Amino acid sequence: MNKEEMRIAIAEKCGWKDITKDLQNNLLGRIPNCIDWGIVPNYPEDLNACHEMEKVIAPDYDRWANYLGWLWKITNPDCDFKTDRTVHIQNYITWKFKRATAEQCCEAFCRVFWPERFDN
Repeated sequence: MNKEEMRIAIAEKCGWKDITKDLQNNLLGRIPNCIDWGIVPNYPEDLNACHEMEKVIAPDYDRWANYLGWLWKITNPDCDFKTDRTVHIQNYITWKFKRATAEQCCEAFCRVFWPERFDN
């Protein structure tokens, strides 16, 4: 998924409706739980927006663990995630989690909900 596809997919999962582009190429949509329109957050470029995105997944323990696992794999591409998931998650929480970029968080989020949209 490219950044724009991730942005739209995440926005829809976060409750944004009727997403479209305006004449200046901004993504607009109906704000969640509101009738007003607004500019869709730029999740892949904004860690504050990612924090809001994570609130969607956090209540579901299995998805949250899957998200952390993907985030570990994305931020540590040379590591074999399948060999020792528990150690990776613990190490990740203490160090890598705080250093992941917004784009990496978005990729992990999207891999949890739409794994079929990625090549690997």
